[in-house]
Formats: sequence, structure tokens, C-alpha cells
Amino acid sequence: MSILLTATAAWLLAAPPAQKIFIDQASGFQFIHPAAWKVKQSKLKTVFEIPVGKDPKAGRMEVLSTAFHEPLENWNTYQREAVEIGKRRMDRQWQEEILGVPLLLTQSTGPVKSGEETSLTGLLYSMTDQKMFFRLSSSAALFPEVEKQWREAILSLRTTNGELPKPENPDRPKPVKTRGKKPDPGKTISAPVDTRPKPPAKIDVIKPLWDSNIKGAKPDVIIEASAGGSSLNLGLPSGWAAKVDGEKFILSHPKVKGKVILEVLALLDSPDPMGKLEAAANGDIANFDKVTKRVDAKPVRSQAGVKLTSIVRSGVSGPDQAVATYAIGESQNYYWLGTYHAKGEALNKAEATEVDRLWQRLVVAPKAKK
Repeated sequence: MSILLTATAAWLLAAPPAQKIFIDQASGFQFIHPAAWKVKQSKLKTVFEIPVGKDPKAGRMEVLSTAFHEPLENWNTYQREAVEIGKRRMDRQWQEEILGVPLLLTQSTGPVKSGEETSLTGLLYSMTDQKMFFRLSSSAALFPEVEKQWREAILSLRTTNGELPKPENPDRPKPVKTRGKKPDPGKTISAPVDTRPKPPAKIDVIKPLWDSNIKGAKPDVIIEASAGGSSLNLGLPSGWAAKVDGEKFILSHPKVKGKVILEVLALLDSPDPMGKLEAAANGDIANFDKVTKRVDAKPVRSQAGVKLTSIVRSGVSGPDQAVATYAIGESQNYYWLGTYHAKGEALNKAEATEVDRLWQRLVVAPKAKK
């Protein structure tokens, strides 16, 4: 059986995971969540009940839209005042970035009848008339698990129109208020989300990137690789070496103490690159005891001329500060997936610079025909 027929058969037979998609029509964002989350919708908000273990209502998340156009510092001030008025303890207030847009977060803890409750509020500070706002809460004891489920869901956040969002500009003209029906706060599509890879489609071929005139595009180190039944060249910047580990490569550099793993894949028989990137980030969150920041970088053209997309997550793992980077480089009919993990003494500017240089210069292309 050909590789194409095998890939198509696998697509037909793969069972979709138990997930659903939530669409916030007012703000123009959507995300995927486990089908096990019970959803209750009203005219003003959508409420998700998040199970943990045998407790089907361990966590609760309210999602609604709000018309906020002031500077983001004002939002943080309002949240601090709300915590004080509610006689709750401020745990922390910080900012993350997702799809290039600030996510303003405030976590607090306060007494309830059953003990202590931890709450996390967040505003997606996008340049939209209505902004997505959420409130995540649970008992203080179960909050780490509830937050973990929320973070796995928020990794799938996308716009409903497929365009990249922009951060809000508080100086832009305020939207004109009009009378009429209020926007739908959101809806959940009942059918499970089909995240199976699509059957291979027509692929445009471009010439090997290191034959181009892009400055710095030619790799310093070339290693043999294969994907989709083809022999390939994997190009690395100077100083980097690769050791074969099954179907992956372990990359090393004298200045890098963290762990770098690389996969070389073909569009013909592998998942969509962005789906592969998200799966890598989602499956790795258990390595963090607590995530403090995540940045989803917008796709850029790397120094090697490939389409480079990355996700950076930082937080705490055991007693140490930790960071993980997940990057995809797409070129021709192939792409590479790189992951980098470091913590403790490995977290320094020199190492970060070297890893960034690796992502910028990595490239994979078919071997030149003789």
C-alpha cells in the first residue's frame, strides 16, 4: 500500500477525541474544551462545570464579554479593588500573552462556607468592541488541577475569522453604542471536535532554501534525515551537533545545558504542523507544577527562510524556575518540530540566545538530485 493510501486510511479510521468547541461570538474568539465539562448558558454568560476525579463540579468557569477600552493598568486596578472589597487575599496579579494579545490575570483566595476558594479572573485585551472575560474558581485544594485543565483548553484559543488578533489601543476612537439586541454571549457546538489530520492535499514545491540569496540561510552543519519516504538534508547552525534517538534527534551545543529534541516530518504522512505544535505544548504541561507565563508568537520568516511559529511557557518545576519552547519550521513538503526544556542554572541569556539562533537557522529540504 502506498504512503498516500496509508495516510488516508489512518485519517478515516482515527477516532475523534471527546472534545467540544466554544464560540464567543461577541468577542470573536473560540476555544476547544473537554466534552466532560458541563455547559450552562444564559443571556449574559456561559458557565462551565469542570470535573476533577469523582467530583463533577469541582471547578467553575464563567465566560462573558465586556466592553472595556481603557488602558490595561486601569483593569488591573479595578481587579485589585474588587479583591479588597470582597475581603479576599490577593495571591498575585500578572500578565501573559496569547496570539500576541495581553491576557490580564488576577488570582485571589477567600473564605466560603466549605473552606477556602481560589479564583482566577482574566481579560483578553484584544482590539475588539467586546472582550472575552472569564472567572475560574474552585476550592483552594483542587485549584491547581482545575487551572491545569483551563490552561490546556486556552492553548486552543483562536479567532472565529481565522485572522490574528491585535492588542487593544486605548487611544483609538471608542465604538459607537447602538440600540438593539445584545450580542450572543457564546455558544457550544454539541458535536465532538474532529481534530483528525486532513487527507493530504496538493503541496506547492519551492527550491531548497539554502540555495536562496537570504543572508545566513545556508546551514553550517548538514545532517542526513528522512521523512515521508524521502531522503532529506537537515541544516543546523554552527556549534550544534545531532545524535539519532529512534525517529528523533537529540541536539547539543557546548553553551546549552537544557534538552533539545527535534523531529523531522513530512506533510504527506504527518499531522498538520500547527496541530502538531499544539499537541506538543498540550502534552507537556504536566512537566510544570505551576505555569506563570505563556507566549504564543506570531508566525515569522526565519533567517533560514522557513515559516517559524513558536510557543514559550515558563513557570515552576519542583524547586526550580523552568522554561519550555515548542517551535515548528515549515518548508516545502516538510517541517521540523523542536522542543527545548531547561530549568535552574540553565536559564540564562547566553543559552536563550543560542537556542533562538537554532530555531532561526534550522531548515530541512530534499537532497539535491545528482
